[in-house]
Amino acid sequence: MYKRTYWEDEVRSPSNRYTVTDNADGTKTITKAGTVMQQGTFQDQEHFNNMEAGITDAHLAAQLMLNALRQNEWEIERGEVTLTNNAIYPMN
Repeated sequence: MYKRTYWEDEVRSPSNRYTVTDNADGTKTITKAGTVMQQGTFQDQEHFNNMEAGITDAHLAAQLMLNALRQNEWEIERGEVTLTNNAIYPMN
């Protein structure tokens, strides 16, 4: 059964602010600035694989229901047949 993830954004005050630091090798490091007011949901393997499992389960359930609906529409011919072939295998 799929276990839903309630996603939350990371909220910082002030928002959309970054600190740029010059490194000795000529590169720059950019880090988020401000205070974390709400920790966001991690975007990691555990959460994304859970999502993939839920999507797969939903598709399989839909396919099974569609197949059941199709089978309900089949016309099945019923009757009795008497076989009279007396030939020896493999010709029977």
